[in-house]
Amino acid sequence: MALKDWIKNVSSEVSKATSKSRSTAGGSRRAQESHSLSDLIALGRVEEAEERLRARLKKKKRDHHARLNLADLLFETGRRVDAVEEYMFVAEGYAADGFSDKAHALLTKLDRLMPGEPKLTAKLSRLEKNKELGRRLKLGQESLLEARGGPAGSNAFTIQQATAKLVECPLLEILTDEQVQRLFRRLEVFRVAEQASFVRRGQQREELLILLAGEMAAEVPLVTGGKTIIRTFGPGKVIGDAALLQRQPWPAAYSAVRRVVALKLDRAGLEELLPGEPDPRGLLDALRSQNNDLDVANAIAGMSKPAETAP
Repeated sequence: MALKDWIKNVSSEVSKATSKSRSTAGGSRRAQESHSLSDLIALGRVEEAEERLRARLKKKKRDHHARLNLADLLFETGRRVDAVEEYMFVAEGYAADGFSDKAHALLTKLDRLMPGEPKLTAKLSRLEKNKELGRRLKLGQESLLEARGGPAGSNAFTIQQATAKLVECPLLEILTDEQVQRLFRRLEVFRVAEQASFVRRGQQREELLILLAGEMAAEVPLVTGGKTIIRTFGPGKVIGDAALLQRQPWPAAYSAVRRVVALKLDRAGLEELLPGEPDPRGLLDALRSQNNDLDVANAIAGMSKPAETAP
């Protein structure tokens, strides 16, 4: 699109906005501002138009309409690298607001205009991946609700909120759709209050946690007194894989640094999960893929001898 064509489109949009705003209280000021912007561009005063758009964005960073106008202006005046940054900012804003289809459409259009642009290609790939993970997470959420008698209002909202961060969990990439559904039907929402203990070091507690929110710390007491934190774990991390899948004692004491919300799989849930699973080894490998229990155990083994913990 040539700059003059873009100016024509902007002018047309402004005319429509101006006409509509005449019948809307408080709309005249906005229409005048938009109209003066198109006038600047029509007169070839592109720098002034850019300054005005940047001033608007300084006041309201997430003004997607103004930022798209700025991106178009940069693109049509040959500053394509800068334009890509602005377009991507808008696409990321759409995605963050839950409009992933809108973000995808914008980036796809740009990819046609600038084929092979590395940043666009990478962003499109990431967006498509996140869209797929979001679809898979929705399957899990529906299965979690189904196991609790169906999507009953506040219960559905609570589960959707609690599990939203799981879109970042590598498990969703590894598991198949069927495995996600089977697993989530056997998970329970589990909470640990801030500063509360979850498990003692050496305790036999056959439970695996997929963290959704908060932070869990693995710590051991020292011979010299006090204790030291070995690792901390946040949303998307899996702990307790060795405790549940291999029936090993917990390698450290775990407590909530910040209030933890997690999905819990216990021994009974695991025994219900595996029968009928077409690929039980693959499912178990996925659950232990982060190896966080092993990492904690290895870190402790590399320390000077910690104090023993009474059972």
